Amino acid sequence: MQLLNGIPIYLEELRVALQNKTTAKVVLKAVKMMAVNDPTIIIQWNDQGFNDVPVTPGCRNGVVGQTKQAIIHHFTTSGGTDVCGLNTIFLFRTHQDLSV
Repeated sequence: MQLLNGIPIYLEELRVALQNKTTAKVVLKAVKMMAVNDPTIIIQWNDQGFNDVPVTPGCRNGVVGQTKQAIIHHFTTSGGTDVCGLNTIFLFRTHQDLSV
């Protein structure tokens, strides 16, 4: 167990993405910003998945247009808030925002 801002955190019980202290701090900040029912997406990016097809580097599984930046742009233009600008945690105000 470790303390993070005075809150006990049991790292071994967290998902891999949340075991990173920086991500965990951003999650705590996001929780303070959001309402109880706000949908949230937490992403642990796999950069190798965006570079697994040599003829289309930077595209997810080689699909043209499916870049990391395009996905982030879709989230933010659909009403998502990029918490701390780290492209890891996106807050939405409604479930409908996620379906756009």
